[in-house]
Amino acid sequence: MKDTQFLLGLVGWVLFGLGVVLFPLSLFFIMRSSHRPPFFALLVINGIVGFSLSLYFDSQYIAQHIL
Repeated sequence: MKDTQFLLGLVGWVLFGLGVVLFPLSLFFIMRSSHRPPFFALLVINGIVGFSLSLYFDSQYIAQHIL
């Protein structure tokens, strides 16, 4: 059980890292490229989902250790 929580926390940090990298990159591309919405909107959504999932997984991992 603890290994699963640790792995979920690790996945959360990986997704958080992807969110940090992809969100500014997608904003840069959307300002500079002539091909606008579909691909870059997907990058923005991926960044937001990665950040949200990392917060959820990390809060579950921390709550497991506190409680």
